Amino acid sequence: MFGMNDEPAHMVRAQGVLRGDFSDPYITDGLPGEQYNCVFWQGQTADCMDLTWLPEGTIQSSPTNNYPPLLHFIAGIPSLFFDGLLGAYLMRIWLASICVAILAWAVKLLLDRSPTRWTLLGVSVGCTPMAIFCMSGVAPSGLTFAGAAVLWASGLNVFIPSSSTVRRQSQVTFIAAALLFPFLRRDAFLWEVLILFCLLSMVSLAHLKQLSKLRTTWVSLLGIFASMVAVWTIWASKATDSFVSNASSHFGGSWKSGIGQLYSYILMLIGNFGWNSTWMSSEMLVTCIITVCSVLLIALTSSNRYFTRGLLVTVALFFVSPVAIGAVRSYYIQGRYLFPLWIGVFILAGQAIGKNFFPNVFERRFFKLVIGLEIVYQFFAFAQNQRRYTVGASGTWKFLGRSDVWHPPMMNNWFVLALIIISLSAIPIFGHKLIKEFTPMIDTQEISESSQS
Repeated sequence: MFGMNDEPAHMVRAQGVLRGDFSDPYITDGLPGEQYNCVFWQGQTADCMDLTWLPEGTIQSSPTNNYPPLLHFIAGIPSLFFDGLLGAYLMRIWLASICVAILAWAVKLLLDRSPTRWTLLGVSVGCTPMAIFCMSGVAPSGLTFAGAAVLWASGLNVFIPSSSTVRRQSQVTFIAAALLFPFLRRDAFLWEVLILFCLLSMVSLAHLKQLSKLRTTWVSLLGIFASMVAVWTIWASKATDSFVSNASSHFGGSWKSGIGQLYSYILMLIGNFGWNSTWMSSEMLVTCIITVCSVLLIALTSSNRYFTRGLLVTVALFFVSPVAIGAVRSYYIQGRYLFPLWIGVFILAGQAIGKNFFPNVFERRFFKLVIGLEIVYQFFAFAQNQRRYTVGASGTWKFLGRSDVWHPPMMNNWFVLALIIISLSAIPIFGHKLIKEFTPMIDTQEISESSQS
């Protein structure tokens, strides 16, 4: 509990918002929101926190007062029915389920337009360990990641439809996603503008003219613009003013410092857990970077001109946007803020590669290789999180024969061994099932397309 950056602050506001309290401080069920201090950059095990709840109706402050309330409305629903530690965990499970459902809908829309293994591969590579970590806690980054995925997926189907696209379904999803996305966090409207720009860069002039003749297009654009104006007026303008006016007291800013932070941002969005204090091992970071770069390079060198242009624009904005922010105020953004563009890069990559006819042996082997590497670094990312809070930042999993490195009473050694064995046993079972069940659909489509050509 409270193992994620700013999670207690978002839980406090979520409880307050669902109780009709929209201004700081908030009415809560007694959530012990200050207990995270002993694990915040301290390296202690999670049992240092006293998770005894305070009396019902306790008033607590939260620095999230200037956030749009959509996340807190959604996350706080379980607090209407459950309180205490159970209510806090249910809040996590509820929000994680919402994120997974939205992400699954994005995958469904993408598979409708291109039912190939590359579609699945693109989304799965985009789901870094940090993205999965963020979707498992009460914080805006996870819901923003899932929301961006469905915005990209539905946007592709609207602006660049394929013959198998379910158009009405995609149009409704796109309009809903575009209207609600700005309300997820203060900077969400900025990322939506960039996403729409990337999508428009891929559209042919003929299709753009066709869209401009539809009344639905203009009504939707008016609604999207209104939602962005509302977010800017009520929440984002104040945050932007504070961001600019306080730049000098936060290391200032320069293009050089913005560029210097790029590599750190990439590492952060791959695997920097907890309160930005628990990194994946360097070996797993390198494995993940090699995996995602190999997929991206194949996409860039094999896609048609529209997808190549879209990929180049999205990748360019992914690098330029943090540099531009750093030019105003250094050391401000964190890697997870870039999730909306990151997932877009790999959704486009999967769609771009899927339009090519590679040898079947290459497709099968490359798919298995990438999925296999993903399984490895995702598992070790999970293990790293467990180690951090059960053993401590200075501990180790190498406890066999060395009882001095284990830090009781968080977790029994044999329980950890059983957990590792079960996880490692499940990996080949589900990995094989994934590959086996997905292959017939691809092979059938490949045979059909080959016969048509």
